[in-house]
Amino acid sequence: MGTDAVSLDVESITREALAAKAGDRAARNALFDTFRPVMARFFARYARRAYESAAWSLEDLHQESFLVFVEVLGAWPGTGDFVAYFYAVFPKRLATAVRRLDGSQPWIRYGVAAEGTDDPAQRLESRAMLNDFVALLSPLERRILALHAWESLSLPDVSRHTGQSLDDTRRHWRRIRRKARAFSSDRSPSG
Repeated sequence: MGTDAVSLDVESITREALAAKAGDRAARNALFDTFRPVMARFFARYARRAYESAAWSLEDLHQESFLVFVEVLGAWPGTGDFVAYFYAVFPKRLATAVRRLDGSQPWIRYGVAAEGTDDPAQRLESRAMLNDFVALLSPLERRILALHAWESLSLPDVSRHTGQSLDDTRRHWRRIRRKARAFSSDRSPSG
């Protein structure tokens, strides 16, 4: 099995993954850097979609890849070699991240504001407003919104999924709520 120009020492990578899983951030970052050339090949699959997307760029995917990597590392049971686990899990998780970036997030597909009405025009308008709001959010804020509001994860769980501290996750959630209130007041009908 060739790895092109990328040579991975399975034993040392697995040792580093164990250290990273135990909380060593330097090991986690070094491990992420080790896998960058491998990830670049996965990114190539999505380059055209990123170019054609108005919602996201390849840079957004690069940022998401770190979050996906942290999720993969956290989900790894700590037994067996990490390289095999990475190759088995990372591409699928990256594909899920691309679907989120593509706009197939639950809040865009179903639009919470649109639920509960039978009027198709009103549903479309609500979804358009929701899309406008989501466009104001950073990729991390969109992810936190999806995980907390629509996937019903607790903020500590969201924190683990995003690789943020709990305090940072709470700060982002407060910011999202402030943005939502400001957005709603800007869009409310006058009179």
